Amino acid sequence: MKLIKHLLVIASVFLATAACTSSGKDAKDKGKEETGMPERASALLPRKDSIALAKLYQDYEKAVDDLNHHTEIFDEEYNLKLEKLKTDFETSLTSNPHYAPVVELRNLLLAYQRDMQKDEEHKYDVEIEVEEGTPEEFVYHEKDIYFQKKWDEKLLKLLQEHPDFMECPPYMFEEALDPGVTVATSADGRIRYYSYLSGEWRMIVSVTCIRQYLTDSGQTVVSMVENDDSWGLVEEVHTLKVKGKTVYLLKKTHSEGRLYTTYNAEAIEGEKIIHPVVFDTEEHKAPYVLYNTDGPEKDWVAKYDEKTKTIYLRVTDRENHYWLNDAYVTYTFDGKMFRFSGQHKD
Repeated sequence: MKLIKHLLVIASVFLATAACTSSGKDAKDKGKEETGMPERASALLPRKDSIALAKLYQDYEKAVDDLNHHTEIFDEEYNLKLEKLKTDFETSLTSNPHYAPVVELRNLLLAYQRDMQKDEEHKYDVEIEVEEGTPEEFVYHEKDIYFQKKWDEKLLKLLQEHPDFMECPPYMFEEALDPGVTVATSADGRIRYYSYLSGEWRMIVSVTCIRQYLTDSGQTVVSMVENDDSWGLVEEVHTLKVKGKTVYLLKKTHSEGRLYTTYNAEAIEGEKIIHPVVFDTEEHKAPYVLYNTDGPEKDWVAKYDEKTKTIYLRVTDRENHYWLNDAYVTYTFDGKMFRFSGQHKD
């Protein structure tokens, strides 16, 4: 009996230790119960290394910001200082053996970027089939589409082949792919969006968005999100609890001839993504709410208050080219839905 008790103590200590190191996001048992997040089989970095890596990136970004802030003329001296900052950062990153997994993944991203930049210089040399007599500008447009589709698929494949990217902090992508990909991740680490501008044609901007999420069974799923009217650059991901289930509120910016922003709701159900109906507008119930504008910028056009769970949207004047005015509407979450809660003035 004593032996059994001794083994149970050892087992409990082992499991506790594993729980502390199983995620780079401090995945404690209580946190898992609150988020419903399944236990991951392995982690990219232990907690302490993840914190140290975050600080390394933040210190590097601050140094670059300070240099830019105190420099009026970007001359040769500035370039030398910037190059030194980059070199010091690279040395700190690559000389630490604990960061080897992150360095390997980051190198894959950098290789993707280098290949894309190299092909960018020669993309119009590619031969594609077009009807005889097609205007040159349309031929260039078709080549743009061909080129972008090729690299969209390559990035998608890269993320699919390396599920450990799910463990990497967003700033790793910003540093490696800047200024390309906007990375937005939920607080519980279960869902992430990689989105970027992938083309522009006669005032219409195309957006590519890749969704990566962890299913209830612990599998990492990566897929391209359809580029329809409901999608754009995912700038923010907020987390809600609706009837005990986790719902993700996405803030997205679009441009389909007119700029507009939406707040969309998504959730993970088993192995798939669903779109819960959580908006009760004046006109209908839907999984999203949006506004349109072509007008001058305000201090803000759309924002979300985490504390009060309220969405603020500027009102637009449809008779005046959708310009923003000084009024705004609010939608407040009541535990079940975001309900229209009035129109206000600044």
